[in-house]
Amino acid sequence: MKSLFYPALILLAAACSPVKNADKRASKNEIQNLYPQQAFDSISAKKMLTYGTATIKGIIFKKTDKMTIGGGKTYGTGVKITLYPVTPYFMEWYELREKKEDKRTHPTLLPGC
Repeated sequence: MKSLFYPALILLAAACSPVKNADKRASKNEIQNLYPQQAFDSISAKKMLTYGTATIKGIIFKKTDKMTIGGGKTYGTGVKITLYPVTPYFMEWYELREKKEDKRTHPTLLPGC
């Protein structure tokens, strides 16, 4: 009886190993969203979004591959620019981006913030 038990145990262990490896690979490639831990204060954000008298002027561009025409810049004609109020929630999100953003980790703002 012992002689049948050990080969069955070895086959069971060998069958589980590929499943565990596949699970590890799948979780390794999974994208993780990080959210700021600070609570979003909508009242202070609304106060910051009131109309003001300042004007922002300039040229918007993004860096591109240096091999492109135009010296590695793409100008943003007709691009919509969104400005966010600098709240503690926003600053925590920004710091998460600086420290932890990579291919699989995405710091994310909560919808509506």
